[in-house]
Amino acid sequence: MIPDAAIFRTVYGSQKRELVIFIALHAQWGTQRL
Repeated sequence: MIPDAAIFRTVYGSQKRELVIFIALHAQWGTQRL
């Protein structure tokens, strides 16, 4: 069984990675629009 702290770290890490990808994609789209 995984401790709650490990679950929180995994979920937070995956969300943070998705957020970085999301920001990077929007930055690319912004430069392409201009």
